[in-house]
Amino acid sequence: LNLLEYIRKPVSNKGLSFKTDISPKIPSVLQGDQDKIAKIITCLLENAVTCTKTGTITFSIFAKDKENKVHLLISVKDSGPGYTEDEVKDFARDFYEPGQRSRHLMSKFGLELGLVDGFLQLMDSELKLISMYGEGNEFYFEIEQLIEDQTPVGKIEF
Repeated sequence: LNLLEYIRKPVSNKGLSFKTDISPKIPSVLQGDQDKIAKIITCLLENAVTCTKTGTITFSIFAKDKENKVHLLISVKDSGPGYTEDEVKDFARDFYEPGQRSRHLMSKFGLELGLVDGFLQLMDSELKLISMYGEGNEFYFEIEQLIEDQTPVGKIEF
């Protein structure tokens, strides 16, 4: 959760509100590529701060246990300007050549989102977008991690 501390200053400097909705039932120790996941979350939070002039950024993690794994849905929602319907369709376009989607995202939506999508592809996931023009965006992804310690993280205050 150091990455949440990292984002506190830029959020505060812009006068934005920051909310979290993190499931207290997430297992406390997971096995996976924690460095890449932290970088993905950091990029999504930085993108939200950059795109949001006023309002709120919400960081959420929802979890569902499956045997010795946990299925995570990780989301960053902002109250920025949002994307048009055509831009959302461009974002969702399916490219068949490896790496094409990430290159397209980098050129249209910025380097950070292209890198996020590339990391997620390496982990058998993908970046998804829900956007309402003039109201904001929600970037999210789903990923499974092995559970090393089932003890729940508990309530996380920020």
